[in-house]
Amino acid sequence: MSTKILNAESGSIQRTAITAHTAIMSTDMETARCNHVLRVVASYFGIPIGDLLAPTRGKKPIAFARQLAMYLANTHYQLSMPLIAKTMGRDRSTIGFGIRRIEDMRDDPRTDTIINCLELLLMKGDRQTSVPAPQVGQLN
Repeated sequence: MSTKILNAESGSIQRTAITAHTAIMSTDMETARCNHVLRVVASYFGIPIGDLLAPTRGKKPIAFARQLAMYLANTHYQLSMPLIAKTMGRDRSTIGFGIRRIEDMRDDPRTDTIINCLELLLMKGDRQTSVPAPQVGQLN
C-alpha cells in the first residue's frame, strides 16, 4: 500500500514539474515576443532600445514609441500587462495608461498607419523565424 502512495505522489511531482516547465517555456516565449516588439519599434523609429527601456519618460517621440510598443505587445501578441511591465521595467498601471493612450489615438489616420506598418513588420518577423526574437540584453 505504501508503494501505491509513493507512486501516486511521484506522479503528482512529475505533473507539477511538467506544468512548471511549460509555464517557464511559455513565459520565455512571451518575453521573447515582447522583446521582438521592442526591437521592431526601435528599428522603425530609429531609436535605441535602451531609450525605450530607460527609466525616465524621455522626449515625446520616445514616449510615443514606447507606448506603441506596449500597445502592440498587448494587442498583437495578447501579452499581459504584468508581463509587458516586467519586460519593459515599468509598473503595470503605466502599461495600461500607454495602451489606452494609443487606443485613443487610433482615430488619427497617421497613428493608424504607423500601427498598421508595425503590425505588418511584426507579422513578417513571425513568418520568417520560428526562433524567438533575441533578448533585449543580446541586442546591444
